[in-house]
Amino acid sequence: VAGAPDRVRVVGGGARSALWRRVLAEACGVTVVTLEVDEGSALGAAAIAAIGAGAWPDAAAVCNDWVRTGEHTTPSGRGELDDARRVYG
Repeated sequence: VAGAPDRVRVVGGGARSALWRRVLAEACGVTVVTLEVDEGSALGAAAIAAIGAGAWPDAAAVCNDWVRTGEHTTPSGRGELDDARRVYG
């Protein structure tokens, strides 16, 4: 993987909080995306089982069929954390 990511995907309890997603978007400077499925670990385990059982040929195929994005939280663009990202990022 080359270059900086243009988005971060989040799942689980923290992903339910609009405030936490906003903080993460501002801190990372990229869009934060939730998934429609709240429990990513369970989905991942089911995906691995489906691949192992031969229902899907590989991870890319099962992800294309199963993973759906939910809410998108974009950074404000005000640059409030730009200095911190340069120092700590």
